[in-house]
Amino acid sequence: MQLSILNPTLTLATDPETEPLLRACCVTVSYGGTPAVRDVELDIARGRITAIIGPSGCGKSSFLAALNRLTDLIPGCAVSGAAMLEGRDLLAPGVDPVALRRRVGMIFQKPNPFAMSVRKNLEMPLKANGVTGRGDRRDLAEAALRDVGLWDEVSGRLNQSALRLSGGQQQRLCIARAVVLRPRLLLLDEPCSALDPMATQCIEELLLSLRGGCCGLDSTTEEPLTQVVVTHNLAQARRIADDTAVFWVRRGVDAKPCGVMIESGPTERIFSAPEQEETRRYVGGLQG
Repeated sequence: MQLSILNPTLTLATDPETEPLLRACCVTVSYGGTPAVRDVELDIARGRITAIIGPSGCGKSSFLAALNRLTDLIPGCAVSGAAMLEGRDLLAPGVDPVALRRRVGMIFQKPNPFAMSVRKNLEMPLKANGVTGRGDRRDLAEAALRDVGLWDEVSGRLNQSALRLSGGQQQRLCIARAVVLRPRLLLLDEPCSALDPMATQCIEELLLSLRGGCCGLDSTTEEPLTQVVVTHNLAQARRIADDTAVFWVRRGVDAKPCGVMIESGPTERIFSAPEQEETRRYVGGLQG
């Protein structure tokens, strides 16, 4: 039987319909004391794809980076509020960012494979996260490559540098490197912006195929993979997202512009019957 990271034979631990996987409560991200995005209140539904859309400069990427604690690495950046992942605040002091990033994976605009072989790109994070058996690492790496549709393309060159892959293949390898750890939440910041239309279609089909199927390496229960995708491509958001959150730039009480979330909900409603005038104009191509 072929091993699959996405469909282990395990028992579902929680009902995907009863509670969000993640609840952002008043999340504010500031740089040098100036808020880039303020007071985000957003529920991320379990096992679904949520798109975050909005014009440049409205804080979409800053919000996403805060959920992965990448903001910790930026001098002068401060994050307040709470991001509750199944009752645990990801933003709380003392959270181990390495352990967090095992549960909350991140994919960036430009593919960033390690400058090493395809095989080591997958086996190195497994080894770092306690998978000591060489055979186990090999099997999990193969499963991840199969799950992102890369195995047939790279199985004969696993020992070659990952940098020799095409851009679309590199991005799928980066997704495989994230899902090989079986995260609960996968964050994707403009994952197709550096890709051509054919590679973009491949990535979109991959994200749809990944929806709802990963589980933790140290878990004995199946848990659905939840994805949050920042995109400027409104057609892409409509194609792949179950839910959509709209970010915008508004002036606060201090008259300074700041990113805010102006509405969220099922994608079809956001595009067909938005509640906010800015959303109506933005999705209609009249503004933004």
